[in-house]
Order: sequence, then structure tokens, then C-alpha cells
Amino acid sequence: MELPPVSLAPYPEAEKTAYLRVVAALAAADGQLADEELLFLQAFCEDSELTARATARVLALARGAADHRRRLPVRQR
Repeated sequence: MELPPVSLAPYPEAEKTAYLRVVAALAAADGQLADEELLFLQAFCEDSELTARATARVLALARGAADHRRRLPVRQR
């Protein structure tokens, strides 16, 4: 698995966390979170030098977003 060529490490913690939360939401957007997606997110957080607490929040968002999407009813037209 390859990480993006640019590291987020030099950026402030709040910006890194916000960016990775968006990535986490995108990973879970289909209602499923594959093991590979979770491992990628974890590696991206580590590469970005995110704190353990922020990393846990990003991963929890990804897991929660996937679970939430699975429970949403499909809207009929």
C-alpha cells in the first residue's frame, strides 16, 4: 500500500485531523469499510504524525460512518 507522496506532518494538528476525517468519511461513503481502507487510514495517520487520540477519532469516524450508512434506509422515488 502506497501513501500519498506528500506528508501532512508539517501541518498543524487541527488541519491534519480535519483532512484525515474527510478521507475517513470518503472511505466509508459506500457503507463498507474494507480492512485495506482501515489499514491505509491508520498508516496515513501515523505518517502524518497525528496524535494517538486524533488517530483514534479518525478511525472511529470511519467505522461509525460505515455503520451509519449501512443503517440508513434507501429512499424510494
